[in-house]
Amino acid sequence: MRAIRHESSNPRHPKVLGFFVFMHFLMLVAASGQTDADPSGPLDRVVEISVSDGLSTEEALRRLAANAGVVFSYSNRIYRSRSVVFSRHRQTLRAYLDELFRRNPVEYVVRGNKIILRPINDINVYVISGYCRDSISGEVLIGATVGDLSTQRGTSSNEYGFYSFSIPAGDVDVLCSFVGYKTQHRRFTIESDTVLDFTMTSALKLPDIDVYSDDSDETFKSSRTGTVNLPIEQIKSAPSLLGESDVIKSLQLIPGVQSGQEGFGGMIVRGGGRDQNMVLLDDVPIYNSHHLLGLFSIFNSESVNDVTLVKSGFPARYGGRLSSVLDVKMREGNSSEYHGTVNIGLLASGVLLEGPVVQKRSSFIVSARRTYFDLFSSPMQLSRDRRMSYYFYDVNTKLNYILSPKDRLYLSFFAGYDKFSVDYNERSSTIVYGNGLTKDVNLSDNIGMNWGNIIASARWNHVYGSRLFSNTTLYFSKFRFNVDMERNNYADDAYSSFTHIYYSGIRDFGVRTDYTLFPSKSVGVVRFGANATFHTFFPGINVMTETNLETAVDTTVGRSNLYRSEFHGYVEDDQPIGESVKFCAGIHFSALSRSGHRLYCNVEPRLLLSTFLTKNISVKFGYSSMTQYLHLVRIGSVSTPADMWLPVMDNIDPIHSQQTALETDFGLLKDFGLTVEVYRKWMNNILTYTNISNGIISIDTDWYSNLSSGKGNSYGLELLLHKKTGQLSGWLGYSWSRSRVEFPDVNDGKPFPSDNDRTHSLALLGLYKIRSNIEAVASWTYGTGTPISIADTKYQIPSLPTSSDKESVKQLIQSRNAYRMPDSHTLNVGVNFTKEFKWGHRVLSIGVYNVYARKNPLFVYVNNSKNDDGTTEMTLKQFSLVAWPWPYFKYIITF
Repeated sequence: MRAIRHESSNPRHPKVLGFFVFMHFLMLVAASGQTDADPSGPLDRVVEISVSDGLSTEEALRRLAANAGVVFSYSNRIYRSRSVVFSRHRQTLRAYLDELFRRNPVEYVVRGNKIILRPINDINVYVISGYCRDSISGEVLIGATVGDLSTQRGTSSNEYGFYSFSIPAGDVDVLCSFVGYKTQHRRFTIESDTVLDFTMTSALKLPDIDVYSDDSDETFKSSRTGTVNLPIEQIKSAPSLLGESDVIKSLQLIPGVQSGQEGFGGMIVRGGGRDQNMVLLDDVPIYNSHHLLGLFSIFNSESVNDVTLVKSGFPARYGGRLSSVLDVKMREGNSSEYHGTVNIGLLASGVLLEGPVVQKRSSFIVSARRTYFDLFSSPMQLSRDRRMSYYFYDVNTKLNYILSPKDRLYLSFFAGYDKFSVDYNERSSTIVYGNGLTKDVNLSDNIGMNWGNIIASARWNHVYGSRLFSNTTLYFSKFRFNVDMERNNYADDAYSSFTHIYYSGIRDFGVRTDYTLFPSKSVGVVRFGANATFHTFFPGINVMTETNLETAVDTTVGRSNLYRSEFHGYVEDDQPIGESVKFCAGIHFSALSRSGHRLYCNVEPRLLLSTFLTKNISVKFGYSSMTQYLHLVRIGSVSTPADMWLPVMDNIDPIHSQQTALETDFGLLKDFGLTVEVYRKWMNNILTYTNISNGIISIDTDWYSNLSSGKGNSYGLELLLHKKTGQLSGWLGYSWSRSRVEFPDVNDGKPFPSDNDRTHSLALLGLYKIRSNIEAVASWTYGTGTPISIADTKYQIPSLPTSSDKESVKQLIQSRNAYRMPDSHTLNVGVNFTKEFKWGHRVLSIGVYNVYARKNPLFVYVNNSKNDDGTTEMTLKQFSLVAWPWPYFKYIITF
């Protein structure tokens, strides 16, 4: 299969245009020094061609050049035909050329024996546009390659499956290719703007067809650095904790991406904090992307269509975060047939239903899953004094409707919820009221936590003509975390209760509009758009209620709600320069307003440049300036949903970063790829706590006075060897990195490793097809331990004679993050069995997580113990979350 390259007829950037004008001037000067006695001589030569069948334009020019003793020079903009028949076998060269280009006149410029063919005008340049979809389900194909083989012009379908590119009039051979699908060709003569939709057939359902990546793979089409697109099938097949396929855990196998703690699902990208990742679900921001304190993500892989992670070379359309953008697109639902999926696992089960609302015009998809740990654990705890309960659930729904060939409407909804509670100190009491009446009651105390997301959006796609595509989104996003504590007491005929509720969170209302312009005389792309988000922050509110038999007293402590308005706008121009260079420049504008305060404004330039040294080697450079107006303040030694989202305040400034990256991509053999990338990132106004001696910040403490602002930098090298198709697929990733921070009020102002510094990281994922219905999978990860702060010295504080306090031991931390936790590594293996039926198929996955029982540390702590001689001994202990092999199974039925 031939590659589709992007080309441009006219450079659009002033500096590039100036360069070409200068070079053209030099050529004119050089040409003026030459003498040509008869500049029209070659065109008047009589040429004889013997042909019996029609010739293509290229073959006709080759024969004419050989017979006339000339050399033709021309661009891809000239008219081409697959079959040309001349009226005569003997005539002048000019007459042959006039016949060859009678439909699209060409100017002949003679330079000695060289004849330059230039189109006189671009009137006959047309646009081919349309959508790429799966032939059975109607799902759009994101990133499919579409282009004409004769002119080598092409593009990729966008996140809604739409594509558009310009091409000169004439015979065309348009192909559409996508990994895992059979390539399609359409041959025709284009004489006007043409709408051409592709319905692709999955090669996985066709016998005796091997699909491999080719020269048109997205690695070599795109000018982006640090961009990873994960195949959904590999995510579903990878071994997982308790059988739950997880998007974010799969991303942690990519170089440059690590988890915060062993077993947890938070993403640490190139040394940045968890809050520095923009997570989008169908273009809507999500503020907590995990269940079970980070062990599992909220994304149900059965309902996911596309996963893209951007680590560097950020397009101008993304803004608001420093480290990465995780863009997750949900499936739209089958528009032709009704289908369903039932997923049964050790931890949770789920169901998915999809089908047409109006045949070929509208479809829906609904998916839901829930854990049943609480259903099994509750009966076993009936006789216990302390009973624990936990569950989570999530629901995805999506409805789309094709209003017209150029209009499409989407409605999306997501809700996810986690609840953890402990009932303890249960007892029976008899309450005596003032009127002498009594009542037997069961009293208990309770503490619980719950958190969750709700998002909703309405999106409208519209195509203006054949060159301008728009997407407008109205959205709502909410995240809230609650801690509830209740204590009940009845003694001496007096009943009292105390309730303490702590909550924090963030709520957004927003509107976003994005435009994609495909210029009429170029194969490049221009994007522009804007969005506005109206934030409401709930920064740690405490509500306490004291109740007795007669009265109830409420007390509220904490900061009031904070309101901010955040605005973004951008424009970016992605254009090729010649045949082997692509240039993308953009500007992102951002601002945040505070009622009664100044407006924070920033201009963030973006630059991406790529060159193709050969058809299998490309070099890419990216520069990004980013601004973040939100902070996630951690309230404990381990990141949890209780961490608070805060905006820019009087003592909290926006975070700024600059990042450069240089990437080289190698195409190895037929379906292997190797990516090597180096990067450097600088950050300002990052936050940390000045005092960490107690490890946890109390929720009723004036925590914001304990914050310090500083700067940081990170740099590293990343290697990724990947194979997306074939009997053996997967990838091997390695990264070496450094992340350093510096605060004037911390560590005596000296730089120290950041909390997210991890020197070495190695990950391997392999999937091997033993037979057509049996697949073996394995993953192995290794990582250097993360930095920790441990007390260097200790001292005793004796109790005063007048005090009832006992003697205490205090710890002094002299150097921040001077120690590291032990290195971590884990091996996971599994086997997937697939069986086809007339009504559908089923997949049985079994395996073991943490095969050799590696005790990787979640955190370490200092334990003080008394010796026989009365002295205190401090020992360092480790807590491991997954300390033994965990078997898993997953059973999926699709009908």
